[in-house]
Amino acid sequence: MALCKRRRSFSFFWKRVKALAADICRDLKILRLFKQYLRSGYYPFFLEGEDYYRLRLREVINHILEVDLPYISGIEIRQIAKIKRLLYMLAVTLPFAPNIVKLSEATGISRPKLYEYLEHLQDAKLLNLLRQRGRGYAILTKPDKICLENGNLMHAIAEDMNAGTLRELFFVNQLRNAFSTHPALIDATVELTDRGDFWVKSAYTFEIGGKTKTCDQLEGIKESYIAADDIETGFGNKIPLWLFGFLY
Repeated sequence: MALCKRRRSFSFFWKRVKALAADICRDLKILRLFKQYLRSGYYPFFLEGEDYYRLRLREVINHILEVDLPYISGIEIRQIAKIKRLLYMLAVTLPFAPNIVKLSEATGISRPKLYEYLEHLQDAKLLNLLRQRGRGYAILTKPDKICLENGNLMHAIAEDMNAGTLRELFFVNQLRNAFSTHPALIDATVELTDRGDFWVKSAYTFEIGGKTKTCDQLEGIKESYIAADDIETGFGNKIPLWLFGFLY
């Protein structure tokens, strides 16, 4: 779906997708399936059964941290336990507006190394680092918010899955994977903004919420939309959150 290729394309896209959403919902219990996907549907080994999914995902995380990162990034093995502690701390408090000093003290990782490890964890598809609109994207600078790369990781690491957090993780994950064709551009695809939650492709403002989310915070903002959970089909500028999964 060629979402946002031109400024006029989004409204055109949305009109067509309303009909598509109605067709899908006639045949599927889409909201139930979407909840299942957020919990245990992101990685292909979900086909092996949900009973072992969480265990398999933890094995993947451990392999990334214990084998891939030291090999690819040259991280010393003795630092891995600290990085695991960092990932857990981020998972249980996401979406996380980081206090680098406190994170450094809690994990025993120096501040320069902490910035470096956060970038490595994003490269490894375990985190998404978000920065405020207009801030720029110099490597090894403090992110304004940190998200796990997808909701399944939260289920595997933190157990407690906050609905609002899962919605944001899903939205950022889908938009970044859909539009970031080059690693150097990934941060600029979805940014934080003062009004609304996210600024997408330097053109579109999105607020993320449940089915009762209102447009009050978006009043007066052109090209602004609500990505709403718990609705099957949208109306006005309210788009079902699950539909963004078709961008991937």
